Amino acid sequence: MSTNTEKDDPGLLAAVLKVMASTELLADIAEEEAEQAKEKADKKRGADWQQLAAKKVIRRYSNKTAVVGAGTGALAIVPGIGTLAAGVGGASADTIMSLKWHGEMAMVLAALYGHDIEQREVKERCLTLAGLGLLFDAENSSISSQIFIDMAQQKLQQFSHSVLKQVFKSIAKRSGRKAVEKMAPFGIGMVMGGGLNKINARLVGKRVLDYLQAEQRGELERVVIDGPVG
Repeated sequence: MSTNTEKDDPGLLAAVLKVMASTELLADIAEEEAEQAKEKADKKRGADWQQLAAKKVIRRYSNKTAVVGAGTGALAIVPGIGTLAAGVGGASADTIMSLKWHGEMAMVLAALYGHDIEQREVKERCLTLAGLGLLFDAENSSISSQIFIDMAQQKLQQFSHSVLKQVFKSIAKRSGRKAVEKMAPFGIGMVMGGGLNKINARLVGKRVLDYLQAEQRGELERVVIDGPVG
């Protein structure tokens, strides 16, 4: 399920959309994770199944980004990823795949918290939220989750497809930093890439989860995620 036509999207966003898993598959993953987490929660009295599932999802996608960043050949599983990267003004295949995993992680988390990710509007908001998490933590990883939640809520309340485009344009401008990792001596660059990717994915997952949990507690308007695109 796509957002707007890919020709209308900036290069990095279009490339990420091309390699993302279908929303139907991601919804199935969320359902499977929910079932497994509920079984574990039943065995642990008082355990929060959503929290258990969310932690596993974040760990799952963080590991995926680490493998991609380490350059172990995982990129070969996606046909044409090298061609896509070549056409995105300096963004690496690593960047595209990392954003794919971030977006998919955000959608699976949103599904765990009751959102219908098969709706185009919800998918776009999830991608925006994940992108904001990455941009925010690039410079402000030590800032409190509440500051991020407030910023993200403001962006999503005034949401339109152009907001998603702008977020990905901002990410594309910063994607040149990936090149620094690749310039490191062989072996060191691989470790840097894998380690940083995993840290970034965990931070993005935490930001998305913080937002969804704040929403669940009634601190945010649910329409921020599920409302119509402006």
